Amino acid sequence: MGDTNYESFYNGGVSSFDSSTGSFIGGQHHTASYLGFPGSTQTANQLKESINAIKQGVKAFEVTMGVADTAEQIPKQNFEEMRALMKISGVRPSVHAPFTIDPAGFDQQKGYSDDNRKESERRFFSVLEKAKELNPDGNIPVVFHSSGGIPGSTYRPGDEKKGEDRFHATKAGIINRETGEIGMIDNKKTFDPMHPEDFKNMGTKKKLSEK
Repeated sequence: MGDTNYESFYNGGVSSFDSSTGSFIGGQHHTASYLGFPGSTQTANQLKESINAIKQGVKAFEVTMGVADTAEQIPKQNFEEMRALMKISGVRPSVHAPFTIDPAGFDQQKGYSDDNRKESERRFFSVLEKAKELNPDGNIPVVFHSSGGIPGSTYRPGDEKKGEDRFHATKAGIINRETGEIGMIDNKKTFDPMHPEDFKNMGTKKKLSEK
C-alpha cells in the first residue's frame, strides 16, 4: 500500500493538565482539584461564591469584581474571611478587576475626561488594596482589561491590488479633542490631485495619463 500520510487529519491536542503524557484532551479523568472557576459577576457576596467553590473541591478561585458598582459593595472584611478559608483549604486565589472601567479614563457615554481617568485610578487602586488582603505575604494574580467597552477598529482582509495591508481597517475610532466624545468613522482614503503618486495601485493614474 506504500506510506500512509495522516497530515490532513486532526489528532487532537496535548492535555492541558499534563503535557508530559501527550494524551488527548478529554482522554483522562481528573478530579475537581485540577480545575478552578470565578465567582459570579452579578453579586457582591464573593465570600459565598468562594465557599461554594471550596465545597466543590476546586483549588483555584477567582474573586470576581467585574461590575464596578457591585465590586465596591464588597466589604474589606470579606477578603480577610476569604483569605482564612482559602488558607485552610489550600485554594489559590486570584482577582478579576472591573471590566466596565477603562484605565485611560474613557467612558462610552461621557467620552474622555481627566476626572474619569482619576476615578478609574482610584477604583483600580481600591481593587489592588482588597486583593492584597487575600495574600498579604505574597503576590496574587489580578486581571485588568486594557479597555472598558470602548469600540475598536474593524478589519477585513486587505486587497493587495489596491495597495492595502494584509488586514485593512474599515472603521476606526476617533476622539473629539474639544468635547472628549468618542465615535467611529469609515476608513476611506482621499487623494490630493496635486500629488498623482498617491494614485498608485488604484488604476487612476493610468487613466489620467491617457487623457
